[in-house]
Amino acid sequence: MTVALVGYGIIIDDIVFPDGRTEMGVLGGGGPQTCWGMACASGDGTQVGIITGIGRDIDESYLEPLKRAHINMDGIRITSFPTTRTWNVLEHDGSRRHVWRVDDATIDDQLRRGYDPAYADATWFHWGI
Repeated sequence: MTVALVGYGIIIDDIVFPDGRTEMGVLGGGGPQTCWGMACASGDGTQVGIITGIGRDIDESYLEPLKRAHINMDGIRITSFPTTRTWNVLEHDGSRRHVWRVDDATIDDQLRRGYDPAYADATWFHWGI
């Protein structure tokens, strides 16, 4: 089936809650959430793809939820940079801080916006992070 809907970006999140609890290594970024939403709305994950860069450091288990949803991953590039990672610090007042755990060059490369030939026939793209 042709990929018609494409999401963008993978970020691994380490979440710190106001009470001090942590949830480390959560598959995040707008790409996976957008892809899951597109798969639900379209009724078929095989119509959905993702574009992003990831590093060789990523544990394959992070990609399993995308595989289970049948998201097409032909647009994922393996690069020499580490996988993008953040701390998301949630405060008691409802505010939150997003702290990058990689340098700017890594962010620029891994989350580079661009076209991927695997999705030449796609009609909808979501470029948020």
